Amino acid sequence: MKKYFSVSFSPCLRASMAILLLATSLSAQEVSQSLNANWQFTESGKNDWLSATVPGTIHTDLLAQGKIPDPYIGTNESKVQWVETKAWEYKTTFDVSEKIGASKHKELVFEGLDTYAFVYLNDSLILTGENMFLEYRIDVAKYLKKTKNNLRIVFHPASELIEKNKSASTYKNLPGGDRVYIRKAQYQFGWDFSPRLVTAGIWKNVWLEGKDANYCYTKIVTREVKNDTAFLTFLISPDWSEGAPLKFKINDDQRSYFTEKELPAYDKHSNNYSIKIKIPHPRLWWCNGMGKQEVYHFTLSIIEGKNKTLKKINHSIRTIKLDTAENAFKFYLNNEPVFIKGANWIPSDNFLPRVTPEKYYSLLKSVQQSNMNMLRVWGGGVYENDHFYNDCDSLGIMVWQDFMFAGGMLPDAKDFSKSIELELVQNIWNLSDHPCIALWCGNNEITEGWNNWGWQKEYQINAVDSASIIKTYSSFFEEKALQSVMLNSLGIPYITTSPSTGWGHPEAYKSGDVHYWGVWWGMEPFSSYDNHVGRFVSEYGFQSTPPLSSFALFDTDGNFSLNDATTQAHQKHPKGFETINEYMARDYPVPAEFSDYVYVSQVMQRDGISRAIADHRKAMPYCMGTLFWQYNDCWPVTSWSSVDYYGQKKLLQYALKDLYAPLLITVTERNDSILLHVINDDTISHKCALGFAWMDMEGDVKRTGFTPFTAYTGRSMMVLGFQKKEFFEKLDKEKGVLHLVLNYENNAAIISNYYFAPTKSLALTKDPGVVTDITAVTGKTGTYNVALRTVSLAKNVYLSFNDPNATFSDNGFDMLSGETKDVIITTSLSLEKLKTELKIQMMNTLVK
Repeated sequence: MKKYFSVSFSPCLRASMAILLLATSLSAQEVSQSLNANWQFTESGKNDWLSATVPGTIHTDLLAQGKIPDPYIGTNESKVQWVETKAWEYKTTFDVSEKIGASKHKELVFEGLDTYAFVYLNDSLILTGENMFLEYRIDVAKYLKKTKNNLRIVFHPASELIEKNKSASTYKNLPGGDRVYIRKAQYQFGWDFSPRLVTAGIWKNVWLEGKDANYCYTKIVTREVKNDTAFLTFLISPDWSEGAPLKFKINDDQRSYFTEKELPAYDKHSNNYSIKIKIPHPRLWWCNGMGKQEVYHFTLSIIEGKNKTLKKINHSIRTIKLDTAENAFKFYLNNEPVFIKGANWIPSDNFLPRVTPEKYYSLLKSVQQSNMNMLRVWGGGVYENDHFYNDCDSLGIMVWQDFMFAGGMLPDAKDFSKSIELELVQNIWNLSDHPCIALWCGNNEITEGWNNWGWQKEYQINAVDSASIIKTYSSFFEEKALQSVMLNSLGIPYITTSPSTGWGHPEAYKSGDVHYWGVWWGMEPFSSYDNHVGRFVSEYGFQSTPPLSSFALFDTDGNFSLNDATTQAHQKHPKGFETINEYMARDYPVPAEFSDYVYVSQVMQRDGISRAIADHRKAMPYCMGTLFWQYNDCWPVTSWSSVDYYGQKKLLQYALKDLYAPLLITVTERNDSILLHVINDDTISHKCALGFAWMDMEGDVKRTGFTPFTAYTGRSMMVLGFQKKEFFEKLDKEKGVLHLVLNYENNAAIISNYYFAPTKSLALTKDPGVVTDITAVTGKTGTYNVALRTVSLAKNVYLSFNDPNATFSDNGFDMLSGETKDVIITTSLSLEKLKTELKIQMMNTLVK
């Protein structure tokens, strides 16, 4: 295996980078010394040193020192653009610990440098960094002193590296623009959900690492799980061994798998030992909704004469496959088909070191609680922090991992090409041990852009140049990336690009994955989700504003309106509000008050995405996955997210728990027919009974029905069908609601309401008579129960008040005539303050 771990470099990229790259190495004598402390920074040439934080960014350091305004507040983004044009220096001093000093091998490790970095140790240039996504390891034994070592890093502007790579490339103006000429998080240059904040700095940890002469690299691969037996391979590469006799012993918490008396197969060519073991009745890792997330804790003993090295390795046993036969796009986990339910993930901050472990866990726990089983890490961001993948492992969230390429072609500069090849090797190797990794994807929407977005015309690329540019693209994504996956990530599938085909082509819905943007970009109605269902829908979405309490955090002037400069600055889609307004006018009341506009935008987003998810799940097993765009935000903004930057849930997020539950009821209108489907993607079948009531807004029931049936696992079933006249002759569609109840084992029930007319046309009672009773929950400080009652149907009841840290057990729900509902709220507000500030919005007061 070791032959796959290093790549040759040009002198410009520094041969020192090629020193063994793997952070997973371990030995009996490995020690580390953090160098995150005592950093200072200055603008190059000014020598006015200020305290810095590592990990960090230049923007957050400047902000902490009061040198720039907060770019997330108001219109301050435009006031900090000068930061990216300057060179910045960071420095620290350190003494070498005794243990590091006594080690034979001494490496300086930079987990991440952003991006064009010149590193000096005791005035010697030891590294030129040109890739934000690389970990750098430099042998520094000859540069180190016992005390008062000076470590200095000069970060040149990203624009300098862009120009350097442009000069070395055949084509100086590629689709995607300047950002494609630098290996840096692409969203930092601005996207339709993110600001332009081009950062620099030491964005990950720095440390010294010491090792003795004996250390090794290991990897465990689950080859297959068959007949209740797991077949594992341990790949062991001792750095010190050249075929010397070694003995091994492998244990987990329960048993021994390999004895000292047995010798594994040795590969002289790669200097690897390959140990194969069988585990009967394995405890498997399952995704959320399918089972537990089991982990084996192995201890590997390596014996060479009288020397013994111990290595502890955690490994989860699971197999993951992607079936693309017969045009399908279907995941199998441990040989079981999985309907994928999830969302797209973007970086959770433009200043990445600010994303704390607590924020990762909070966001990902909410993913789990929403019954999602997959997140797609989008290719315009970053390979995420270890906390992200560790949490996904423990919570059962599978990860579709894009490589960090999005919406732009590749330069052909030699050094650039070498750098991205190494980037893949490192990140594939470092991430592939996580059981959550379910798929590697070469890039986001590059094939789509090349074939369907008119890039050749926009960038004036002739036929000869076009062939050369696509050859560079194909060589990397279809050959080199595939090879990197095959050599360093056994058992995890790879696809070249997403989507497989553009949404404007009929074949896009017949094979592979599709990004369906007919809704939003194509201005098609929400009903078009029903007849644009692909085999796997990996992107689709609709925008809404963040909650009003979030606006209060970034629009500190309090001038809340659509035309306010801050509101406009925090909408990055060029036609964002124009698009929201057009869709709103079609089906919803368009309110004059900004707070009502915020509310209606969230109702509309939830309704649109709910329809898409229902249509995708209803098409199972033809369609086997739905990932909406997008789950989270990188700054406070009007966007497609279901959870905003501050962690506040939009109404879509509240609905996801039911939309992604194992059992789902859907209503489909087909010409003159009404069809009721029940979808079951649970691991078991269920004995069910589906009941319905067609009633008016005052609760007067016009028609009922009830039927028992078995909801078989892995199926979408049409349970009932009617002619529309059977309903509408009794009650006009604008005056009624179809109330559905699915009962199943253990007195469990799923409840859903369906309306046959657009919201703006419903005959809702202006004042449905909603009353509340707010009481403190005994024994829980800051927790309150809001008991609601209504006389007539109250549609989309939304509770809010100005506390961005408040949580609600539910929100945005319907209440039928005579219904009661309890909502649990946590807040720092007192009971008296909550009673005063609690606001209730509903469609009844807005519909004319």
